[in-house]
Amino acid sequence: MEIKHLTSLREFIDIEEEYDSLLSKSNGKFVYVTPDYLIPWLTTIGKGLPLDIITMRKQGELVSLCVMVESPDWLEKRRTVFEMAGRGLWGYSMMASIPRYDDIIIPTMVSEIIKTNRTDTIEIGPYITKFQVKLAMMGVKSNLFSIQAARFIQLGGCPIIQFRNGAGSWDNFTENLNSQHSVLKKLKTSTRNLEKLGKIEYLFLEPKSSMDAVITTVTSMIDMHTKEWGVKSRFVKRPIWKDLYIDFAYRASQKGFLDFTMLILNDEPIAYHYGFLHNSTLYYFTPTYDTDYSRYSPGSILMYRLINRAYSNLAEFDFQNEVEPYKTTWATGMYERAALRILSEKRLIEVTVLGRQAPGHRMRIVPEEKRKVTQIGGIDVHSEIS
Repeated sequence: MEIKHLTSLREFIDIEEEYDSLLSKSNGKFVYVTPDYLIPWLTTIGKGLPLDIITMRKQGELVSLCVMVESPDWLEKRRTVFEMAGRGLWGYSMMASIPRYDDIIIPTMVSEIIKTNRTDTIEIGPYITKFQVKLAMMGVKSNLFSIQAARFIQLGGCPIIQFRNGAGSWDNFTENLNSQHSVLKKLKTSTRNLEKLGKIEYLFLEPKSSMDAVITTVTSMIDMHTKEWGVKSRFVKRPIWKDLYIDFAYRASQKGFLDFTMLILNDEPIAYHYGFLHNSTLYYFTPTYDTDYSRYSPGSILMYRLINRAYSNLAEFDFQNEVEPYKTTWATGMYERAALRILSEKRLIEVTVLGRQAPGHRMRIVPEEKRKVTQIGGIDVHSEIS
């Protein structure tokens, strides 16, 4: 294996197509590991921060790539979807690799990260199995004098609605949902009341939209988000978020996976959803609504439309991180997020499962009072909830 470190964004852009090809062969088909997201992130939120991109090649073929960039201090204090950026010295990290080489790639890459970047957080993912954790542990152990303790720490969950493998009829799905929560009855009432005010439409930002169209629409959405959240809006606290949203939306629009939906009343938007339909997953990224119409629940009406759209595309509806009541009302499942925290004689190392675990490879995490010891990578691992 040939290992090389890239330290400039230009070098990453030069291998963008090659990296896209790597992603198509990997398990990491998560929208946030694509260059369409990473490059806008690195040119906005990550601009000017130390960057280290580790590439691994086998006979010239790119078989793994790990992006590591130091998180800005202000990002570390925020709880957003970008919390996956981690809490270590090199905060925004992710790794993609070709699965058939995992037994070589993962321990080698983890070892390289520890040796060269003095990191205390290693993030692997976004999908990971117990076997991959064992391989990561091999890389950790090769760089530490001894491991005193290792524990799985639960980080939270990602509620989802699973439509990928078929979910029966839409009527069956909604009937089961309604029998438990009566949520659809409330939505129908809100919709009827809203229709009394005038004409309702659902519009989309078209694929391959111009940059001017993207800027105009995203700016309108951000204005509405700011009205809804006030000083708590991420766009008020850090205006740089606007640049990321515009750049990411434009690239996603050109690639055809932007899902920017608007609920229109009498030719005026009253709710927006800034999201993505990527690799059979509809990401519920940033919704907002006009607070003047709160009594009509325009955000919920639009969300219902999006869930139906995911069903029509046999896609998974991903509510993103944070477990909230309105999400669990609809969710049919949950991806867990977890970290493997390792205490050594040298320092604390944290191997973080980035985003979610692979279906079928559930890591059992139990409360501390019911803690049990298992073997991971040849050492005792205590499963616990922090």
